[in-house]
Amino acid sequence: RHWPGTVTVTVVERRAVAALTVDASHWLVLDATGRVLETRTSRPTDLAVLAGVGVTAAPGESVAATLPGLALAGYITADLRPWFIEILTNPDGSLDAALQNSIRVSFGSQAHLSDKIIGLATVLTRVDLTDLEYIDLQVPNSPVLTRRTSKA
Repeated sequence: RHWPGTVTVTVVERRAVAALTVDASHWLVLDATGRVLETRTSRPTDLAVLAGVGVTAAPGESVAATLPGLALAGYITADLRPWFIEILTNPDGSLDAALQNSIRVSFGSQAHLSDKIIGLATVLTRVDLTDLEYIDLQVPNSPVLTRRTSKA
């Protein structure tokens, strides 16, 4: 508030961070706080996709159950986004992700997500991805990799 009689209003537009899967043809676009910004009938290709929440809401409403997945989505860099198919929030609050090439990732808790994303980026850029099936990032500085075994 400024004198004499002037009021300053600052408007900050909400930014889409992720999309929540409702069903095969319905998606909710969410900001970082879980507020629904809009609904779509096609999968947004420019946003991280959240799954496993099992709720729906109208634009303007908040979906608190999405907060763990949104925390992870907020750390996904533009160069990593194409790798992500979906982020899954498990019933215990832990986070998993499905990546391209049928790679599954376990992030575990929300603790140290920035370090876990750095670990993921390191694995995806510096490790031979041939037959890579699973990346465990629950301990950020010690990722554990599991490869598919060939059936002979």
